[in-house]
Amino acid sequence: MKRIVFLTSLLLAMAMVACSTSKPKATAEGQRPVQLADTQVWQLVSIRGRDVKSQQGVVTLVFRPRTGTFEGKASCNRFWGTYALQHPTNGQDGEVCECRFAQVEATQVVCPDAAMYAEQQLLLLLPKATHILLAPYSITLLQSGRELMKFEMQ
Repeated sequence: MKRIVFLTSLLLAMAMVACSTSKPKATAEGQRPVQLADTQVWQLVSIRGRDVKSQQGVVTLVFRPRTGTFEGKASCNRFWGTYALQHPTNGQDGEVCECRFAQVEATQVVCPDAAMYAEQQLLLLLPKATHILLAPYSITLLQSGRELMKFEMQ
């Protein structure tokens, strides 16, 4: 009996910190939702629902959960800042957390316009994100329920 109480308490505690941990948990369908692990590189695939073309360069994002920071590389510049996730809930498409990106900074190398588009949009939209959807193999940044940017595992 004590073992069941202990295990139940442990499972509840793990569920409460799902968005801040780097250990994945199983979903009802048996899939494992993506967690923000230190080593995972995410590649930008769409901005406001529109595919990002390869001519606009590759934009990547890496979260550092232990320090609450993120970093990334765009076509020409590197960027970084802080983030916070809280209040995880299970949605139809995955786990949704409130998010806040702050202190977003970047180097300022000038590149051709075509290469700069995705980078400029990322730097503009990142601080506007209010929620993050953690789905198997992808993350989507949202504002008021609308997709800002989508990233896939690289």
